[in-house]
Amino acid sequence: MELVQPHISVHTMSLHNKGHLQGRIVSDITKRKPVDGLHVTEFRVIPMGSKEGVKAIPVTAHNGVGHNIAANFNKGDNIALETFVQYKTWTDKTDGSPRGKHEVVATYSSYVDNGFGKISRELREIAEASKIEDAQLDSQS
Repeated sequence: MELVQPHISVHTMSLHNKGHLQGRIVSDITKRKPVDGLHVTEFRVIPMGSKEGVKAIPVTAHNGVGHNIAANFNKGDNIALETFVQYKTWTDKTDGSPRGKHEVVATYSSYVDNGFGKISRELREIAEASKIEDAQLDSQS
């Protein structure tokens, strides 16, 4: 199904539509720039304290907030977000039927320090550097 979005309507729920989400990023962080000119960053978060089997929440961030998240966070990092919910509508190009979806949009992000997040990121960076050094040593022998 091919979707076209030249005239996306966005409906922000209300001025009181604000929330907080804290959790672990469980997907790769992707960036794209659709036709409307906004830079869009997307990723999925499992809320902290979730029980097994809970589905990840898709999150969208635009422009600077998205750039910040893409530059400073990785899959596996803990994150705290200020969010709002919006509803997007568009017309399906193949059959002309209306489509829509709710979207969690991040307006602010910060690290969550549970004692392991930053440490695990630093350890991943050290391990990656070690793999590179090992590969270089292997190629020299």
